[in-house]
Amino acid sequence: MSSIIIIIIIIIITIIIIIVIITEKWYDHQPLPIVQNGEERVTWDMTIYTDKVLKRNRPDITLVHKDTQKWTLIDIAVPADQNIIRTEEEKVEKYKI
Repeated sequence: MSSIIIIIIIIIITIIIIIVIITEKWYDHQPLPIVQNGEERVTWDMTIYTDKVLKRNRPDITLVHKDTQKWTLIDIAVPADQNIIRTEEEKVEKYKI
């Protein structure tokens, strides 16, 4: 599971680097809200609709495995060193059902 997340993060960073290199006005770039292939769908900043009411239903990145319908939610934060543990706890608590 964690290897999938690492691969996704590497892909996202690579795409960002390519965009910065290719685009003169990189700060104007808006990523596509949905990118998909035959096996997975990656959404960015989109609302998740469920049968249960959730306070937080808009993670930064959502990875959906189409064959298993397994979802991986990725919520990004860039905390200062002394806030890493607290920020991680907040992010985990944010999406508990």
